[in-house]
Amino acid sequence: MNTTKYLLLGMGLLACTGSVHAEDINMNPGMWTWTSQMEMPGMAFQMPATTYTECITRENMVPTNRNPTEECEVHDIKMTADNVSWRITCNTPAGVSTGQGRMNYSGNTARGDMQFTSQGMQMQMKLTGQRKGPCK
Repeated sequence: MNTTKYLLLGMGLLACTGSVHAEDINMNPGMWTWTSQMEMPGMAFQMPATTYTECITRENMVPTNRNPTEECEVHDIKMTADNVSWRITCNTPAGVSTGQGRMNYSGNTARGDMQFTSQGMQMQMKLTGQRKGPCK
């Protein structure tokens, strides 16, 4: 199954539990520009920030920057107030990586972070997002 199916399943399960619903999150759907800054403990230099665009909808509020060489599954999606949290597992050519993330939406902006473990290395990523207009 692809990531979208898992997200829809997760959203459906959340709706049944009485938790915050996707429509309650203060997020304006549309095309968003995301900037991610990777940090690795013990690294002598800072990696450059990465910017990408992605359509964010009520059914898909997790920014993923999909890589065609990775097969990722987003799961354990939870919503509280204006926050979305999730876990992710990716199968890559280099092996399996796992992580978790959280995002705080505020209308047309968002801030969040992710933590990943891949090949025994810990990585942290700071994310910022800005809505740019409707999805194309």
